[in-house]
Amino acid sequence: MLYRVGPISVSYEYVSRYRLDPDRVSRPYIPIRISYGRIATDKLAIIDSGADLPTFPRTIAEILGINLDELPRGKSTTAAGPIATWRCECELTLPLGIQEKCLVAIVDNENCPYLLGRMPFFSFVQVGFRESRLEFYLTRES
Repeated sequence: MLYRVGPISVSYEYVSRYRLDPDRVSRPYIPIRISYGRIATDKLAIIDSGADLPTFPRTIAEILGINLDELPRGKSTTAAGPIATWRCECELTLPLGIQEKCLVAIVDNENCPYLLGRMPFFSFVQVGFRESRLEFYLTRES
């Protein structure tokens, strides 16, 4: 898909429609695989340009066998206010054959959606949103 904005043209390799969340709000969900050691799980994550890091609910620790007691505890600031977090390195696999190890934040909240934040995702993927069509677009940075 090719889009032209003034003198800039952008071609996207991946096109996806928004999906409804449990509250029936359309959001840009993307399928991801989260791996820690030899354990992996597939989830849908919201592409969130307002989040610094990929952010996951604490249930991911149980799923992947991450011992939160061994990780330093900190705080992150969210739109709802500060929340306790742990940080660890996981491997993320995304569409377009992208596989990257990166720092993730695990939040002390069971109901937090899986969020795919800017770092490092936006450094190797160009993201486009078209709200009028409820679509988002991805291409690998060259």
